[in-house]
Amino acid sequence: MASPAPVPDRPSRRAQHRQKTRDALLSAARTLFGRRGFEPTSMDDIAALAGVSRRTSFRYFPSKTELVFPHAEERILWFEQTLLAGGPDEPMDTLVERTFTALAAEFQRNKAELLLQRRLIEECPLLLAHERALDDRWEAALRKALSARLPAEHAAIWAGALFGVMRVVLRQWFAAEGKTDLAALGNAALRTVTGPWESPARRAEAAS
Repeated sequence: MASPAPVPDRPSRRAQHRQKTRDALLSAARTLFGRRGFEPTSMDDIAALAGVSRRTSFRYFPSKTELVFPHAEERILWFEQTLLAGGPDEPMDTLVERTFTALAAEFQRNKAELLLQRRLIEECPLLLAHERALDDRWEAALRKALSARLPAEHAAIWAGALFGVMRVVLRQWFAAEGKTDLAALGNAALRTVTGPWESPARRAEAAS
């Protein structure tokens, strides 16, 4: 008989308070960014709407930019783990399709947040520069995963090509206000790049 699943520890009151404060700051920031834009909104405005002091707001988010990209670090870590989840013997085309399908689902779940983020990025050069730095890290994660299967120089080329396709697909999705099927759109586009990697099983499936 299987053992019962362990009951997760309840977060402490302090942890609950910290999460509540963080959520309040994020909610206030999104409300004000949505109304005014990024640059006209100050940290004082955000703190006041969230009901906390300016000092407290900076303790949670050391810069206003971090309120636009609040989940950047955890999403990059998630992307790295997702790339590796299929194991070293996973066919290359399967790795790419599985990872992008998971990424599309993540974007769909957080569509409102990401659509606002995109609008703010397009309005502010500072945020655009920050996004490009983050993109370099996403591409580096993809390059690392591919380098386990390809020579380093080939991995760099393929990672750049695949990430370029992903950028174009996401641009189209954002332009459509997230109303298109991101997974279908992305995987169709990525197959134009991953064709040479297609496994015999995938070729047989496509031909049938």
